[in-house]
Amino acid sequence: MTTEFRSHVIRLLLHRDASQIIADIYDLHANATERAILLCDFYGREAALLPLPGKGEVTSKGGRGGLPATLKGATEEQRKRILTSLRENLALMLVFAFSHCSIYYPDCRFNNSDKGPLRHAIVHRALWEYLSEIAQSSDDGEREKMYYEIFER
Repeated sequence: MTTEFRSHVIRLLLHRDASQIIADIYDLHANATERAILLCDFYGREAALLPLPGKGEVTSKGGRGGLPATLKGATEEQRKRILTSLRENLALMLVFAFSHCSIYYPDCRFNNSDKGPLRHAIVHRALWEYLSEIAQSSDDGEREKMYYEIFER
């Protein structure tokens, strides 16, 4: 069932009514493999070309999959493109959630009760995977740059 949402997850999360449906599927009905499939949309087109995990297939240690499993066989250039797509999709969630209130209240970023797609666990998981991946980067300058790009916009 979750494969039918592939390539539509980001668009559906930005929709006011559909975002709750995607969140419920991710939180309540999906197993680890299906969650990894839903998260693949955050990784961009580069990751979409990679094969889907099979039913019941363990995608990484503990059966979790996600970004580490996607980046396992990727080159350094593919890794950068996937992380850039993930950062841009997370920034899109942030912009969408707060664009309607920042016109009237410039510093309402964290005081807004209607956080839009940011309130869903799938977005939290994507952000956690991004931060975990950049924390493992060996280049300190690159790590700081990637961290700055997601939080200091």
